[in-house]
Amino acid sequence: MNKVTINNLNTKNNSIIVDKYKLIFGFDLNLKNTIRNQIRKYFEKESRLEYDIENNIDNRIMINDRQIDLKKYEYIELFLQYDIKEDMKIGSKSIFQKYYDLLLEKIEYNEIFISTNNLLKTICDDINLSIDTENITINGTITDLTKKLIIKMIELNLLKNEFEISQYSLTYEEVIKLQLKIVKEMARIDELKDYIIFMDIPCITDSILKELNHNYYNLILLVNTYAINEKLSITDNSIAIAHNNIYDLSNEEQMYEIAMDCKRNLSINELKKELTDKMVIRTKEVVSNIINEIID
Repeated sequence: MNKVTINNLNTKNNSIIVDKYKLIFGFDLNLKNTIRNQIRKYFEKESRLEYDIENNIDNRIMINDRQIDLKKYEYIELFLQYDIKEDMKIGSKSIFQKYYDLLLEKIEYNEIFISTNNLLKTICDDINLSIDTENITINGTITDLTKKLIIKMIELNLLKNEFEISQYSLTYEEVIKLQLKIVKEMARIDELKDYIIFMDIPCITDSILKELNHNYYNLILLVNTYAINEKLSITDNSIAIAHNNIYDLSNEEQMYEIAMDCKRNLSINELKKELTDKMVIRTKEVVSNIINEIID
């Protein structure tokens, strides 16, 4: 379990306890947007502006009550509107750029890589042109292979059942699962770095829920969602609700306080069950009514 604390949310509870992933339900778009922006702001190393200093705003992000070390953590955002066509160009902000940068991290120690560069030097020696007149020599050079150069040389194609397709042929689930597979592979390759992923998944389906499951201790998935297939079984520990506050069902202390103060006489387990069962319903009005009925 990891406790992610996001300061400057202006909520009573500003922490989310995450095992593998946390599904953040609710239609409080301002709060959800603030959660995303505060994490993004911290990782973009945005300095405290005059307004922040004047109002004593704390922009830190904490993991288990320790401030995140930016050298040890990577923050990535995933979207339903993921432009895979653009991402496959492997630009500087591409997920594929990050992936191949990790995959080829120690390529310079690879025997084939070293042999290839030696071969290029031999070829370069063979194509040098020497002109004796007036001691003029023209030397040809071939650039050594580097990790950066190899990544630039990579051309990606999107295939389905061995046939090339466009990004517009991908289903809702395929778009989300493709991104998840990439970041999970990154966490597998680089065990020394921790990954925090904030992602938009409007509706959780069976195959997406299976993809969210992972065994990487260095991967935290924060999922902004609004609905889940009612036939799926989800654990209390994987649920949080954003509605004027962060209600984290894995936060036993918070659940105890709510159970003691709520309008109805509910045990902690009964409170969790009511919230879990009813969050399957998908309208903004219903979510608001659930919170008002049980908590406020």
